[in-house]
Amino acid sequence: MRNLSRKLILFAMVSLFCILTLSAQEANEGQWKTAFVKRGFCGAYKDVWLKGPGSVIRSRTPMQFDGTKVKIEVSGCHQTDVQLEHIFLVRGTDDKGKVTGSRYPILFGGKPEVSFTTGTQAWSDEMEIPIKRGTWYVQDSYLSSQMPYAYDVDIGFCEAKGADDKESFSGETKGSRVGILSRIDVFTTDNRPSIVCYGDSITHGYGSTPNSGQRYPDQLAKILDRPVLNLGVNGDMVQWAVGGGPGVIGSLKGVDTVVFLMGINDIVSGSTKQLSDYTSKVGPLVENLKKQKLKVFVGTLLPAGGHKKFDDNPDMEKLRQDINNWIRKSSGADKVIDFDMALFDPASPAKMKNEYQSDWLHPSDKGYAKMAELAAKVISGASENKK
Repeated sequence: MRNLSRKLILFAMVSLFCILTLSAQEANEGQWKTAFVKRGFCGAYKDVWLKGPGSVIRSRTPMQFDGTKVKIEVSGCHQTDVQLEHIFLVRGTDDKGKVTGSRYPILFGGKPEVSFTTGTQAWSDEMEIPIKRGTWYVQDSYLSSQMPYAYDVDIGFCEAKGADDKESFSGETKGSRVGILSRIDVFTTDNRPSIVCYGDSITHGYGSTPNSGQRYPDQLAKILDRPVLNLGVNGDMVQWAVGGGPGVIGSLKGVDTVVFLMGINDIVSGSTKQLSDYTSKVGPLVENLKKQKLKVFVGTLLPAGGHKKFDDNPDMEKLRQDINNWIRKSSGADKVIDFDMALFDPASPAKMKNEYQSDWLHPSDKGYAKMAELAAKVISGASENKK
């Protein structure tokens, strides 16, 4: 019996070694990782706002790691039937819409065209594309008169039909990211785990300088030298995030960390009137994310004094403080990122420091930099503590 037990133990050890060796080999050979996500389609963008039927649209889409293959997810939405003529990935020479080199086509079942009815989603073919870290553009054209769009800090660029090969375009899609692209996955040997920043317009980067990488998730990526996915949406609220957030995040490839920052819109809109309105939603959301074996960081709500609705209703500031105290003590997060303490004005604690704000609700570039610095410090500290 003892010999049999020893043989079984030896067999188990050899099997485990083989599994670990195979996993290491697979990691070295490459893996699929999510490189870009667009969340929050908000309506039908009319082609007449651009450069006429068949306009070519060029949207800035930086890649945070090298890769050899690409596949993209596309979506139609908001009562918008869409007919895509073609879509390309092309390397950028700058962040102002200028491109260089080959246009790499994305195909669907071997064809460049694809049609979508409302709400349809689909993945492209796997395309062999030599992705290099840096600025890229998604360049697409539509035969339909409308296509989805989402609010965007970055400026996109457009030109009349047939201008695909032009280095620079003359038109802009300011304030909107136009098109059916919702996600890009890249096959890569880069093993750095990704961070998801999930939130509202503050995470999205409203008020930051367009096409300059000044949003706090962009700056966080630079400081930590890790891929960071920005899942911020203008106007988002916890009442919507609690249902969809964990599912969206869990579907992404290569993610191990989430930074959650949301709630100021809930207070301003009046949908959150008391502390329990917030905790009953965010508490389960944090728990669900942790069940996915993700490291979860929750950010305190930024000061909003100076914003008219806050100034008109002192109860809103009291509720913000109550929520922040709960986040600091009872949210269940792995760590708290105290954005409030980093940005508030000691002379007027209900407000951000003047140099940190852009409209008293959203930070400035300098404010977003401060957020990124703090988030990087907390995330790095948490990683070091686990070693």
